Amino acid sequence: CLDVMSKKADDVDTQKLWFDLLNRGYRIAATASSGAVLDGDDKTLPGQFRTYVRLDGDATPGRLAQALAQGHSFVSSGPVLLFSVFAAGPGSDLPTGRKRRATLQAWTRGDGDYLTRIELIRNGEVMQTWQLDDHPGMYKLAVTLEDTVGCWYVAKCYGADQTQVALTNPIYFREADYQPPEPVQAVVHGDIQMADGTPIPEAQVLVKNPLGQVIVQTTARNGQFRLWAPPTSLIEVQAKGYAVRRQRIVDNPHLVDLLDELANVSTSPDTLSTPTTFERITASLKNIEMRFVLNSH
Repeated sequence: CLDVMSKKADDVDTQKLWFDLLNRGYRIAATASSGAVLDGDDKTLPGQFRTYVRLDGDATPGRLAQALAQGHSFVSSGPVLLFSVFAAGPGSDLPTGRKRRATLQAWTRGDGDYLTRIELIRNGEVMQTWQLDDHPGMYKLAVTLEDTVGCWYVAKCYGADQTQVALTNPIYFREADYQPPEPVQAVVHGDIQMADGTPIPEAQVLVKNPLGQVIVQTTARNGQFRLWAPPTSLIEVQAKGYAVRRQRIVDNPHLVDLLDELANVSTSPDTLSTPTTFERITASLKNIEMRFVLNSH
């Protein structure tokens, strides 16, 4: 999931990042942060931004987490917004090549509020806009969709101003041969040495996921190894007679320097949401160098 509502209701920079990832084929569900830092400069109130999840049956933690990951939800700072294609709601997959009726329905959050605009967004671009000049408290509309190529749609609506926004997760139209993109892998070049710089003749290299489970195991000979692993992995090196050493890929100085650059206050705030940043981070992950210095027991 990715928070698209956390510091402001209509966070267009984060939405750009989300839309770009969706266009690359990644199914990442939008969520809203309901927390707040009460002793900081951020004036967000707890619960100001909310994620509304659709569940069939009892609400258990596991079912909620699964529904969130599948995008059966919408986020809002006020209005209620429902989006469906026939009976299929957000998070659904539908085949291309058919004409279908989509329904959008919105309500205000309370008495005295009103709606001003509804948008239908296709692949990150506003496809159609309905200006609600009579400021209704509830509005329902239908539109015909027909796509012959893979795409996705989300709906968005505004209340009285841009602090009152609702945004749905996508409904996907998939071609029969659609395949999700492979997760980006880090390419790790490892150098294992004794304290005096002499290569370790033989060592075991374990790749562990964030839960501590071993997902890859290989043998390093003459102090060298090369492997592919998820960027969230921890690399553990074991050699007989030496203390175990561990490093996380995300702590690699090459990658940390890039992330520090992006976090610098002098960097434009919309840099993170640009496709170029995605390409830079992906390229950095292809050249991760790790050095392990093992000390004897």
